[in-house]
Amino acid sequence: MDEQTRPRQASSEVRTRDRVGFDRHGLMTRPGARITRTAPGRVYLLLPNRPGR
Repeated sequence: MDEQTRPRQASSEVRTRDRVGFDRHGLMTRPGARITRTAPGRVYLLLPNRPGR
């Protein structure tokens, strides 16, 4: 992957702000969602599969 196509990482301040905001909202943390990566303009979430759904 070259420099132009490689996703950039967000700064540590942005990652911290995103995580604090995410943790404040129980709607996403209740089913077990978590932030896996942040990049400029994007936040990637992981939501585990729930059996029987």
